Amino acid sequence: MNTPNISSRSNQKSSRENSNLDKTSSSHNSTKQKQQSSDSQSSSQTSTAAPTHVDFKCVTININGLSEEKWKYILSLPIIQSVSVIILTEHHLSGTFRPKEVIDSGCNIWAVAGVPKRRGNQHQHRGGVAILYRDASNLKVEQHRITDGANGSSHQAVSWTIKSPLIARPINITGVYVSPSEGKIEDFFHTLTQ
Repeated sequence: MNTPNISSRSNQKSSRENSNLDKTSSSHNSTKQKQQSSDSQSSSQTSTAAPTHVDFKCVTININGLSEEKWKYILSLPIIQSVSVIILTEHHLSGTFRPKEVIDSGCNIWAVAGVPKRRGNQHQHRGGVAILYRDASNLKVEQHRITDGANGSSHQAVSWTIKSPLIARPINITGVYVSPSEGKIEDFFHTLTQ
C-alpha cells in the first residue's frame, strides 16, 4: 500500500452571524443583576453558532486490493480522522460491491471497476477507482463514469462532484487508474481530454 497523498482546500460561505449576547447596563439596576442566577448568564453567553464552512481534505491511497485488514489499517491512520474523502485506486472490486467493513465503519462508497481478471484469486477485477466519505459528513456525491472495465478498458477514470451546504462551490475530483501492464495509454489520455 502506498503512502497517502493529501490535499486540502478551505471553503467558506459568506454568512451573517447574529451573536447578540445579553447586554446589561452596570449603571442601572445593579441589585437586579446580582439576583440573576449565574446559570442563566452562562447559558446566554455560551451559545454556539452552526459551522459556516468546512476545511475540505482529500487523501489518495493505492490500496492494491481492498481487504478487511487493509481497511482497518487505513482507519487507524491519524490523518484519516480529519479527511473529508478518501480516494482508493486499484481496489480490485466490482463497481457495485459495497464492502461490509466499509459500510459498518459509517462510510459510503462510489466506485468504478477495472476489467474482470482472467484468473481470480481473492478479487475478481483489476484496477478500479473509488471515493469514500462518512455518512455523517453531510456531503452529496454525484459520480460520472468516464471509462472503466464495463467498456473493456484496462484503465479507469471517474469524476465526482461533491456538494454540501458547508461548501461554497461544488468540488470536482477526477480519479484515474492507469494499468501499468496494458497499452493504449495515449488513447486513454485522449479520452480524458474530451
